[in-house]
Amino acid sequence: MERQQPPDLISAVKRDGITRLVAGGSWTAARAQDLDRAVTIALADAEALNAPSIDFQHVAAFDTFGAWHLAKLSRAFDKHGLSLEIAGLGEPSWRLFEAVYHASSLAEAQKLAEPRRLNSVQAIGKAVL
Repeated sequence: MERQQPPDLISAVKRDGITRLVAGGSWTAARAQDLDRAVTIALADAEALNAPSIDFQHVAAFDTFGAWHLAKLSRAFDKHGLSLEIAGLGEPSWRLFEAVYHASSLAEAQKLAEPRRLNSVQAIGKAVL
């Protein structure tokens, strides 16, 4: 069964042998379900990108929900040692993306550190007994 990408949110465009992502439509909470699906598909197909980039010049609206999904895409590339080039994102949207990216990265780091803290407390407890 072929996965159907919401047509206007993320498209893969190949030009001169290079595949890039192009964003469009509204990256907002109003399109939550479609945006969730589009980002999930883009992440699954990310290996096909030989120049990780996404162009936002055709995006009509961008809110915190859209910024969170863009941060999710960016972190996915970061984990593979690649940097996602983001183009066409206006200044207010860029500031929103940066704030969400840093906040979500901090939250993810704290979430990953939590089991280590619990293990440390458990180890101290076992040593005391």
